[in-house]
Amino acid sequence: MLYSLTKEELRSLCKNSIETFEVWARRIIHEKLSSKYGEQYFDVTIENDEKILNKEHYKLYDNVKQANPSRCHRPVDALFIETLVYVLCKEILYRKLFKEVLDYSYPQGCNQVRWFLNKIQEPRNPLSHANPISMRQAEQIVCYTNDFVDAVKQYYKNKGEDKMWNVPQFVKISDSLGNEFYPRESTDLPEFFHTNHNFYVGESYTIWFEVDSSFSDKEYAIKVGHGINMQTIQSNTKKFTKTFTDSDVANLAFIQCQR
Repeated sequence: MLYSLTKEELRSLCKNSIETFEVWARRIIHEKLSSKYGEQYFDVTIENDEKILNKEHYKLYDNVKQANPSRCHRPVDALFIETLVYVLCKEILYRKLFKEVLDYSYPQGCNQVRWFLNKIQEPRNPLSHANPISMRQAEQIVCYTNDFVDAVKQYYKNKGEDKMWNVPQFVKISDSLGNEFYPRESTDLPEFFHTNHNFYVGESYTIWFEVDSSFSDKEYAIKVGHGINMQTIQSNTKKFTKTFTDSDVANLAFIQCQR
């Protein structure tokens, strides 16, 4: 299947797969750490006067938190992928918190988790900086991210919480004004995508959506509209362009991902 994709389509699929991994990794890390150590878990000492992050990862975390405070609703939101892998594979934390989640896909334990997640992490920078990756790396990204997400989904299913979490979510939204937005994972707090831009009648605006890639395009539909009018977008396009008319003035628009 991957060989039938264009270069741009393949890179987009890989980026979306990695972002999906990050969404699910942040979700389970935050849930486990906040339950065990409280909401400010990166500030506490765990065992042998040791903190969850080492000096290198704490510096990265602190830099992101200071530079993007509005994006970091939870401490885990300030972590790059390498630090997510570090936390998941930290031996103390793995034994106490993550083994029960990841055993489904990684029965050989922490070293197996680290090996597979490193294969996801390694192509991240080339993808982000328009550098090439191999077809084998693309295959690994798609397969190994799904393995990880399958384990987390099975964990929630075993807890009887699969109906709460096993639904598609937006992992990233970007627009024609150059904005990027990463929706907060929450079942009860709405997210708003503010452009801080005034549009006039006749102007056009485009928005692109990235949906959790662990769900097939056939499992959901994206709908965009305002008032009582809704327009269904074919889920494989994940793009919507609006040219504003007089009837759009003062109307509230919305976007939904429906399963």
